Amino acid sequence: MLFEVARTSLICSNKPPCDEAIKIKLGAVETWGIEFNSLKEVIEFAYKYDEVILGKSWINKQTPHLEIYDDYRE
Repeated sequence: MLFEVARTSLICSNKPPCDEAIKIKLGAVETWGIEFNSLKEVIEFAYKYDEVILGKSWINKQTPHLEIYDDYRE
């Protein structure tokens, strides 16, 4: 399953949010994503990066979104 991925400290950056990230296209927007093949892989990713927030993509509201929460934001 394809997930959009971001890192709080890099929200306004073109840098990849993590080593696993690849460029993906959601509609007309190019962003970062990761392909997971199992729930186990998602959990391992969350453990690797400590604080991970799961939600919906802000771009299309259909793609799951993971944010590596490594900085404060309101």
